Amino acid sequence: MSNQMSLIKFKGKMDGISFYQKEGKYVARKASGPSRERILKDPKFERVRENMSEFAGLALASGSFSLTFAPVKNLRDNRLRGRAAKVFRSIMVVDEASVLGQRNMLISQHRNELRTLELNAETPLKSLFTSMPDTSHSADRKTATLVLPELQNHMVYAPGQATHFQIVQHVGILSDVIYNAEAKRYEVENVLLDTKSKTTFSEYFPLKGALATLTLETSLAVDAMPENVSVIQALGILFFKKHGTAYYPSNEARGMRIVDIF
Repeated sequence: MSNQMSLIKFKGKMDGISFYQKEGKYVARKASGPSRERILKDPKFERVRENMSEFAGLALASGSFSLTFAPVKNLRDNRLRGRAAKVFRSIMVVDEASVLGQRNMLISQHRNELRTLELNAETPLKSLFTSMPDTSHSADRKTATLVLPELQNHMVYAPGQATHFQIVQHVGILSDVIYNAEAKRYEVENVLLDTKSKTTFSEYFPLKGALATLTLETSLAVDAMPENVSVIQALGILFFKKHGTAYYPSNEARGMRIVDIF
C-alpha cells in the first residue's frame, strides 16, 4: 500500500490499482480479487454467475412488490422489501423445472407464501387491531370485499393522543417473474398489470362511541385478470387526532397486513 503524493487525489480503480481514502490519507494499492471479465466468463465462477442472475430476479420481484404498496407507504416500514425478497426466494427455490440461475418466481402458484405478511414489522397490525375481517372477491378477481362485523372499540389499541381511526383496504396486482433465456435476464411476465393498485378508506371512527359493521369494496379497473398475476388484499389502520373539523394523522402507530391473495 502506498500514499498518493499528487496534488490531485484519486478515488476508484484504474489499470488494476485501487485509489481510496483511509484514516484521512489518500492511498493506492493493487486491486485484489478476480476481475469482472473473469467472473463473467471463467467456468470456475459459474456458481457465482448463477447467484448473480437469481439475485437480479429477486430484486426485480421485490421491487414490484414494493411499488404495489407505494400508495400506502405510510403504513409500511423500510425493511418490507427485504422481507418480501425472502418470501420470493422461498418461491424460487421450489422451481425444479428450471436450471440454477434461471429459476422462476411463480407467485401465482405459491400465493400462500405471501398470505398474512406484515407490512410494518415495527407495529404489526395485530398489535393495533385484534379483529380479523371476512374477505371475499368476485369471480373475475377484479373486486375485493372486506367485512368487519360488529366493529367494537375494544378491538382497537390506539396511541395516547388519538381520537379517531380509519380502516384501510389496499388491493394490488403482482405478476409472476420469469427468466427470459433468449434475452438472458429476468422479466416481469405481465408488465401491463404488474403493480396496479387501488386503496379504499373507511369513514373516521371515534375511539369512544358505538361502532357498526364495516364493509369496504375495492375494484380494479382492468380488462381481465390472467392466471400469471395475483391479486393482493391488505387491511390497515390509521389513527388521527380531531381538532375542530380537521383530522390530523398520528405518526405513533400504523400498520397493515396481507389478509388474502387470490
